[in-house]
Amino acid sequence: MYDNLPVEAIGAFRTLSAEHAQVLLEKMDQWLSKHDRDVSPSVEGTGRMRAGIGIYYFEEDIEKQPKEN
Repeated sequence: MYDNLPVEAIGAFRTLSAEHAQVLLEKMDQWLSKHDRDVSPSVEGTGRMRAGIGIYYFEEDIEKQPKEN
């Protein structure tokens, strides 16, 4: 996280992060599906685990935040 970015950089970062996040999520989904016994019944192993990944994007205008005393 960085907190001194110019407003002009935000649109490009928003686009860049959306594109790369989607690619990463699809890659992780493909990997997980190959190892999930519901999707790939031939997968062997013990136990039953759940795993996943999530990505979030946020932005905020620091100048519009109330100043702390």
